[in-house]
Amino acid sequence: MARETRYRVISFDEEDNEVYDEDFHTFNEMILEGQPLSPPASVKRTQVRMTHLLFSTPES
Repeated sequence: MARETRYRVISFDEEDNEVYDEDFHTFNEMILEGQPLSPPASVKRTQVRMTHLLFSTPES
């Protein structure tokens, strides 16, 4: 079994509607491509979640 860390950026507008949701493989990719530190004006709240995906490969 392997463990993979992923980063998810979710942004909400002032009415708490989800306006952006994207999953990234690395923290660096999230910063470069997701730009969670400089969201558009319509975004009032942003969450960044770090998740661990667990998976196993079939045995031969």
